[in-house]
Amino acid sequence: MKPITIIIFPVIMMLFSRCNDKEYDKVNGVWLVTQTSNMTGLRKYNVSINEDYVFDYVYVIYNLYMSGDNTRTYFEIEGQKITLKFCDNIAYNFEGTGTIEEDYKSIYLKFTAKHNEIEDRVEALFTRN
Repeated sequence: MKPITIIIFPVIMMLFSRCNDKEYDKVNGVWLVTQTSNMTGLRKYNVSINEDYVFDYVYVIYNLYMSGDNTRTYFEIEGQKITLKFCDNIAYNFEGTGTIEEDYKSIYLKFTAKHNEIEDRVEALFTRN
């Protein structure tokens, strides 16, 4: 009975743990954003980025465009390319793409922010705090 337990226990642990050895994990954390846009000009603020718990290679930016810490913007990473997918706050809509440096120390995004039918073109550089 003991050999079965020894084999089954690691299998169960693998099933219930998130195996996360992807390089993209280096994206997670707090970033300083330096943003310029037609409407807001230059501004700096912090965002948090976390990996989505359901889908691989999907990440969440909290507070993009200073939209609030409860506003989540979902994006995908493929290679060094980032694509904004959708925002969970119905008052905002973000569309755009960007790149992440190979060393994961900076992210560049170019996107359109729509808030209450007003459209703003934005360029943002994310760096580590």
